[in-house]
Amino acid sequence: MANKNLIINSEEHSLEFKAIGLILCIAQEINSKMNRVLKPLGLSSTQAAILHCLSDSPNGELTVNQIRKLMIEDNPNVSRSLNKLQSNKFVVKRRSKDDQRVVFIKITKTGKALIKEAEILLAPILRINASGKESEALFNILKKI
Repeated sequence: MANKNLIINSEEHSLEFKAIGLILCIAQEINSKMNRVLKPLGLSSTQAAILHCLSDSPNGELTVNQIRKLMIEDNPNVSRSLNKLQSNKFVVKRRSKDDQRVVFIKITKTGKALIKEAEILLAPILRINASGKESEALFNILKKI
């Protein structure tokens, strides 16, 4: 893990540089914590993100391209992750009758149960210790970056 105190206590860098450094450190820490929580469930963060997108969709089904667009991180492993999710019976795939290039992905009941469990475990990691006003201020600052 990165040592945030080195960044915070640095006297040779600008506040802007230190702020970006802290953002990078915090992102790395959160990602590492998420991976530790998801590992016992047999999920990667990409697989969890896919299941989350599917569980939030109106009918639990999206095309592969729709999933890619909804992902926060531009990840080239979406196809590999989908294959793993399918082999574990967390999703099912079906080709469009109108266009064979289009593949629909649907979350299964098992997949829905798994992502609910994952979201419960991830909830404490995805919270910040800040008031509503502080969270709003942080959000507005981060939007500018």
